Amino acid sequence: MFSSKLFNRLSAVHSRSFQHGINWGICNMSTNSQQSSKLIVVNFASRDKLGIASDISQAISKENGNILASRMTLLGKHFSSMLLVRIPSNAQTKEFQSNIFNSIMNETDKKYENIKLNCSETDESDHVS
Repeated sequence: MFSSKLFNRLSAVHSRSFQHGINWGICNMSTNSQQSSKLIVVNFASRDKLGIASDISQAISKENGNILASRMTLLGKHFSSMLLVRIPSNAQTKEFQSNIFNSIMNETDKKYENIKLNCSETDESDHVS
């Protein structure tokens, strides 16, 4: 499970580190559960706000997703991220996308502007560690 300490740390380094891109992995699935899971790529873009990386991570965790790798950047006043996420095999990608979007928009006190969110399935063989 994600710790709040990690979320706070992600938020704190957001404005400095994500400008240059950062690669981190978070996974709490066991080897057995990886066999009954699938990989998706999550692309997210929005006007930048403090805590955005934390909110994305929490929304993914809430939907039983595990972030395996990511690239995040700050371009002017816009935040963009690409995440490789492992989700349960019975999860529907479009439903997962909708739930993440709703969680970010409805369950946070921040008002994000011009959010673009897309999730697409990828093959395990496409992922290179």
